[in-house]
Amino acid sequence: MKRISLALALTAAATTALTACGDHSTTATPSTPDTIEITGPADVGTPAYKVVPASDTSCAHVHHQEVVDETIASLPRINDWAWQSSGDTSGFEPCNSLSFATTTTDMPTNTSPVAIMLFHHDDFIGTASECSPPIAEVTTSGFDTVIVTYRYPEQGDSSVGMSGRATVTFRWENDALVKSGDIPDRLAQLAGCEL
Repeated sequence: MKRISLALALTAAATTALTACGDHSTTATPSTPDTIEITGPADVGTPAYKVVPASDTSCAHVHHQEVVDETIASLPRINDWAWQSSGDTSGFEPCNSLSFATTTTDMPTNTSPVAIMLFHHDDFIGTASECSPPIAEVTTSGFDTVIVTYRYPEQGDSSVGMSGRATVTFRWENDALVKSGDIPDRLAQLAGCEL
């Protein structure tokens, strides 16, 4: 089924309706737009679509911070360090097939572990790695891909000037998480776990 957003049409209709009322003390409250589901061929006189109210879209009502904070509380400690209780939800999008959130340890340093929590919609499916090495960047691509760039010290680097980089891609395909990318031996050795 295809879904077509009616955000512009509904916004225009709401604006027109409010303007026509003449009551300028009322303000419109933005809301999630309804969608149209195209259902296919129909009999003459029967529309081949139905309007699905925004309230039926469960992902639009997820409390991002609450989901992430509950997930952090379930994570095991790393080397006896506790995780910060409130994570960064900027990469968490419950309407996506795959998204992420991050947290680090209390009193972090440049080499502190970073837990990358992966979510299928609003369901936590695991962390990007068991040992959570430092990261340079985590991004999303489309609605189904998370790209993690780890950082690590090359020979002779200080912990502040880590120049090593390794990228791992996570993609949600056919109802499963698929991981790809090459991990240099040095990063695997320093991390102390399988990445």
